[in-house]
Amino acid sequence: MAQTQKFGIVGWSGERLQQFFEYCSANKLDPYKINTQILYVLHELKTKPELNSGKLAKAKSIEEAIDIFTKEYLRKSDSQDLAKIKKSYSYDALERFGQ
Repeated sequence: MAQTQKFGIVGWSGERLQQFFEYCSANKLDPYKINTQILYVLHELKTKPELNSGKLAKAKSIEEAIDIFTKEYLRKSDSQDLAKIKKSYSYDALERFGQ
């Protein structure tokens, strides 16, 4: 079975990876920079309702937002241990940078 090429902080592949590079090219951005990748995550969430940004915006807790982001945007499922780690990092980020 062939490995699928994945790239970036999200692990884009296939059509989404191609769209990422097209976005970078059109906007004269370096695809290898973390800021560019974060900008593209925001772009996808704003422009692709099929990634369930609506559900994400309506999340009532960090736990719910993490679950939606992981399942709907990243399109993967985490083990319970990994989910706990992500939630811990998310609470830390909210405490440091949140509103």
